[in-house]
Amino acid sequence: KYVFPGQRVNIQAVSHKSKLYHSDGVAERVLGAIADHFAMTNQKPCVQDPTGQLVLVRIVNDACTISIDSSGELLHKRGYRLAVAKAPLRETHAAAMILASGWDGVADFIDPFCGSGTIPIEASLISRNIPPGIARSFAFIKWPVTESAVWEDLLAKAKENILPPRASI
Repeated sequence: KYVFPGQRVNIQAVSHKSKLYHSDGVAERVLGAIADHFAMTNQKPCVQDPTGQLVLVRIVNDACTISIDSSGELLHKRGYRLAVAKAPLRETHAAAMILASGWDGVADFIDPFCGSGTIPIEASLISRNIPPGIARSFAFIKWPVTESAVWEDLLAKAKENILPPRASI
């Protein structure tokens, strides 16, 4: 449901307190199982590639959990920062600080840290009602089960609620 035939996948496995202790062997078997699935339907098997769809396999006490990454890039990365400065504040932390401060999005905003601009950028996004991550892509968009029209409709509705910039004095 979550990978196309021939798609590149990145299978990462960990094993703790389990009879299956060789994580590379576990990853190899999972890739083989995916390949067998597509082979049964005469479709091209998936290929292991570090840039492919991330599949996480966790084995703890002989219980296996397989997860597929729906986000892609880490969620604290909102999509607007192209270069990372030394010791930057995560975008999510900056937004949380602003929301916790009780700032109403209208009053003057002062950044007490004067660093790479993460706090004022997040304040600006909050004041204009711009949803976090609206400018980025997500891994689930490439899934076969994703209803692209529904996602595009949600994005369009979110963009309709963005407030125009206020005139500066």
